[in-house]
Amino acid sequence: EELAELRLSREEEESEEESDEEEEEESEDDAEDDEEEDDEAATARDGAEIARRLENMQQRDALVDGLVAAVSDLRRELGEVRDQNAILAGDLVGVRDKVRSLEEELAELR
Repeated sequence: EELAELRLSREEEESEEESDEEEEEESEDDAEDDEEEDDEAATARDGAEIARRLENMQQRDALVDGLVAAVSDLRRELGEVRDQNAILAGDLVGVRDKVRSLEEELAELR
């Protein structure tokens, strides 16, 4: 009877050890699954962040392109205005000279 009880006790201990080992393995598997899920979530967040930054960069690039075009247009228009101002300045000099000439003629007539 003692031998039978000893065997039964040993079998129970072995069974408990196997259960403990199985629980440890399951716990390790769960931890690995959690790590994989965390990695997947981090990868998804990183992917979303990269996409957001890429979109921001594309928007910024489009804005910069628009600004460069606007500055170029303004420079061209400024050049046209300067050309017109030079023409008008020349016209004013001509008008001034004509006024002086007319004033001289008028003074002679008096």
